[in-house]
Amino acid sequence: MQRRKFLQSSGLFTAGFLASRLPLVAGPFTENDFLHSSFPGDKKLDPEWVKSLYERGESTVYSKTKNELRYIGMPVGGICCGTLYVGGDGRLWVWDIFNANQVGAVYKIVPVKVEVFDRKEIDNGFGCLYLEPAEEISPLQQGFALVISQGQSTVVKRLHRDDWDEVIFEATYPVATIKYIDKKLPLEVSLNAFSPFIPGDAHNSGLPATIQSITLKNRSAQTLTVEIVGWLENKLLLNTAKQEKDFKQVNRSFENNYCKGVALELLTENKNLEKAPDFGNMSFAALTRNARAVPDAVDAGPAIRSVKDFLALSPDSPVAVLTTTHILQAGEKHTADFIISWYTPNVSLPDNGPGKSTNMKGADFHYYTAHFPHAAAVAKYMAKNYSALTQQTFLWKETWYDSTLPWWFLERSLVNISTLATTTSHRFQSGRFYAWEGVGCCQGTCTHVYQYAQAMSRIFPELERDIRERVDLGLAFDEPTGMIRYRGEDSGPSIDGQAGTVLRIYREYLMSPDGELLREHWPRI
Repeated sequence: MQRRKFLQSSGLFTAGFLASRLPLVAGPFTENDFLHSSFPGDKKLDPEWVKSLYERGESTVYSKTKNELRYIGMPVGGICCGTLYVGGDGRLWVWDIFNANQVGAVYKIVPVKVEVFDRKEIDNGFGCLYLEPAEEISPLQQGFALVISQGQSTVVKRLHRDDWDEVIFEATYPVATIKYIDKKLPLEVSLNAFSPFIPGDAHNSGLPATIQSITLKNRSAQTLTVEIVGWLENKLLLNTAKQEKDFKQVNRSFENNYCKGVALELLTENKNLEKAPDFGNMSFAALTRNARAVPDAVDAGPAIRSVKDFLALSPDSPVAVLTTTHILQAGEKHTADFIISWYTPNVSLPDNGPGKSTNMKGADFHYYTAHFPHAAAVAKYMAKNYSALTQQTFLWKETWYDSTLPWWFLERSLVNISTLATTTSHRFQSGRFYAWEGVGCCQGTCTHVYQYAQAMSRIFPELERDIRERVDLGLAFDEPTGMIRYRGEDSGPSIDGQAGTVLRIYREYLMSPDGELLREHWPRI
């Protein structure tokens, strides 16, 4: 871009900012402020605004009544297991767990001309989602509803913003808390959405699953009966189904001592389909044996007729249904926990990805495939270990946010590590961590970008150490020169990345319990 055109664009941006209603925290400036330097040393910051930065404050919340929920997407799956967002009202969206590896979690093209780049339209690579953010896009049917009965009265409420007077979203990663408020109902309803996130335990933080924990409290003096109804559609082979029809989506129920659920599976005699990126299975489980599991909503009968109106039923894509019943005495509180897990094993990176490299071993499958045979096994493991997994996750959340530092600072310091729980980040069956610069863009966990990242080395140090040993001092290392290939395989040097990696090796040594890292690799270091 030519400097003159850049300045013209900057001028338009500044004019737009000044015309907006955003509060000005710096300035105003005059031409004299820019006589002796590019930018004045004194930014003329508003003293009251500066003072507010140091206040403890409260956690950030977003509400329906302020129209703040529509663009919320917080990752709530395991690290390196794809992208699954919880939206502002608790519904799950994106579902980028089918290994598409397209550019951006939601691929989009916007017809906006950018003359300086000679483009008639822009896509994700040019930031179209900043101009038109995605809104709760979901390729499958999923959700929860409450059938609330008291005396002769019965009310059906979906966990959906349209059904409540107010919905409040609290953004405290790694746990999202959503509260549902109806002024006429004597019932408190909240949802916690998260996946196990345990510092120092990348294995249990990398489970391909999300937890939906629904809490109900009776605020009336009379008994209240609430039936929670949840549903999940079988959309396996989501993208492949557009070309191939040689398969059938089937659901079956399962249970053990810790949970009851429905396994969402595929039947096919076509072995090539087993290699498809979106091949695999899913499960939907309730952490109680008293739950009712219905493999297909078509056969659900009158017990859940109240939610059938919300579903588009198809014989080709069966919808699994789970129900739990809660009889709440006055002031009583119940919590129902649900697990949605997936098992889509084929990483299927593009031709320029590491899966096509002769140097890469075990890059064809996700890390979790080395530990679980299918999604139902993931759900059963989580159900059996649910107390420990959730206690450690909430202990981390409470420890992080229990601070004298301002809430805004704590939230902004931690939120970017949620990138690990998106399709930006992969962990292969071999154990190797690998990441794009952005979803589907610029492969290689490249040294001149990732050297600036600090959170993963402190939260999951085993992943960073593996990159140093397996990649930087391993397959990316050029023995004659000491060069570290900046994208792992098939690339050259990057000087800032080379220097930054030397510092990262020192950091990983400081994070280790002993000096083995230096002793083992000192000649190359």
